[in-house]
Amino acid sequence: MADRNANFSLYCRLIPTLAAVLTFTTYALSGHKLDTATIFASLQLFNLIQGPLRQLPVTFTKLTDAYVALNRITGILVAEEQPQVVTILKSAEFAVEAVGDFAFETFAPPDQNYQGTARFPQLISKEENQVEPEPFCLQDIDLHIRHGAFVCIFGRIGSGKSALLQGLVGEMRQTRGHVRFGGNIGLVTQNAWIQNASLKENILFGQELDEVKLQNVIYACALEQDVKTFQDGIDTEIGERGINLSGGQRSRVALARAAYFNADVILLDDPLSAVDSHVSSHLVEQCFMGVLKDKTRVLVTHHLDVAKYADIVVVMDNGRIVQQGAYRTLASTPGTFQTLMQEFGNSDEIRDSNLPSFTEVVCAHDSEVSRTEKEVSKLHIDEERAKGTVSWAVYIGYLKGLKIGSHVVLAFVSLILGQCAQAGTTLFLGFWAGLTIPGYQDRDYMGLYAGFGVGTAGFVFLLHYHLTMAGVRAGFLMFQSAIHHVLRSPVVFHHRTPSGRIVSRLTKDMSTIDDNLGSLWSFFLSQFLSIFGAIALICYAYAYLAIGFIPLGVLYITSAEYYRHSFRELNRIASNTRSFVFSHFGEQIAGVSSIRAFQQQMHFLTRMNDVFTLRVDQKRCLVGERFVLALSFTMFGIKR
Repeated sequence: MADRNANFSLYCRLIPTLAAVLTFTTYALSGHKLDTATIFASLQLFNLIQGPLRQLPVTFTKLTDAYVALNRITGILVAEEQPQVVTILKSAEFAVEAVGDFAFETFAPPDQNYQGTARFPQLISKEENQVEPEPFCLQDIDLHIRHGAFVCIFGRIGSGKSALLQGLVGEMRQTRGHVRFGGNIGLVTQNAWIQNASLKENILFGQELDEVKLQNVIYACALEQDVKTFQDGIDTEIGERGINLSGGQRSRVALARAAYFNADVILLDDPLSAVDSHVSSHLVEQCFMGVLKDKTRVLVTHHLDVAKYADIVVVMDNGRIVQQGAYRTLASTPGTFQTLMQEFGNSDEIRDSNLPSFTEVVCAHDSEVSRTEKEVSKLHIDEERAKGTVSWAVYIGYLKGLKIGSHVVLAFVSLILGQCAQAGTTLFLGFWAGLTIPGYQDRDYMGLYAGFGVGTAGFVFLLHYHLTMAGVRAGFLMFQSAIHHVLRSPVVFHHRTPSGRIVSRLTKDMSTIDDNLGSLWSFFLSQFLSIFGAIALICYAYAYLAIGFIPLGVLYITSAEYYRHSFRELNRIASNTRSFVFSHFGEQIAGVSSIRAFQQQMHFLTRMNDVFTLRVDQKRCLVGERFVLALSFTMFGIKR
């Protein structure tokens, strides 16, 4: 980056200088006489092309970045989309009808299986001796569940129980057959997905509030005691990924969401694994066999004692359904289920009168989390946003990162010498026009003028290079300090700070420091000294003209201050909303399987569109600010 910025600055300075040298040399060698009017008129024309030449390499860079970005985005847009393999038919004979085979997707590293661009990936032939592991598959699935049935799916670890539910909701590729549901779907995943919202919003999930129904669901899902212990009750804010909840609480909140959603078919992926036997007993009796008794329930679990409540028991082994039928029938028939009952059937007894009730267990199990909730009413602190001018402490902190090293010293030496060379170039043209240097011929003037021009370009190159390198070093030190503090922050900091805010600080903000700040410092210093040198030259040549700089300076400072204040605040707001976008997007990616199962894609798409609309509005304001500033400077006769 430093080399690129320095090369661009050399290009911008060297091309106009070479153009002027070659033009004046050709003009003089062709027999024409150089005079003051010709020289300064030509210089003004050369100055006119400096602006476009300065923007030309920047434009090429932006076009290159845009091309790379478009290729990356195109790779996503042309990627295969999930087919609509789930069919919901209200008039279907069965609540769940699944027949066929399913397989997980495989993603090999691009450097092994793909070549070419992201837009048009091409498969290359594999070597004969290269063996690719086969993905896990579900084979010969034949499942027909009647409406209102309670189905329990059992099997050893890795037998395909959770995979069966993923295949039903379309999260596995269906290679053969079909899946048909007789009503809307509700899903509780094994790793419960929790939104960064209040407890009530997590349960409602976009549905209208029914207070009686909500209270019934809270009781059925064993959340009543938790709600009482939370300081804000059901309006308590839940952190990202439910970070301020225990595993059992997250599972019960996800279960409450599915129960309140009023879906016709509820798919439950082992929600009892995160709770103890007393709570699981309450969930089975009050939720599965209570508020959900009229729904079709498909439960994956290791709790064999729940099987006696089931209308149908399904047993999985090695990706196949090896047994299915009534509980008593399978328990008395030799096979996988009977073996499981003999090995583990007595290890998870639900009831014991000598043990505490489920509310006591929930209260004790989550007491530490409850104490934390009582201490803090608002979980996530609002993102800080500085007000007013930038504090001098910020500049001092950045200068400490720069340090007074060789890069800074050489940059300032190059800055001063470059400005001296630039001023000398302009003064020398006056001497050349008047032929006031004794003994100098045209070739001597040409050579000295070219030397001034090349020297100016070289010093500007060194200025940009050293300041950019110093800026990269300062950015690295600041990033190192930032990541050091983030990794060593207490847990409560991560509880109260959304991950999108941290990502925004360590990516976009650090990118601005690394890529832009160093070159902006060099641009500011070179332009400041250029203006100072131009004013000095004008005062030297036409002293009375300096009087006009006073009102012009007042108008310039007034416009710049107005622009600076509003533009600074808009940038601060944009930085805060960028963190909001990152957090929302990451949250929805984490819960994409639940969002699809509940058919809530449009609801969350609308939420993301609202967030992006806010970002677009802020960008419009920033563009408007730049336009107003450019218009003001144009009215004052100042070119940027």
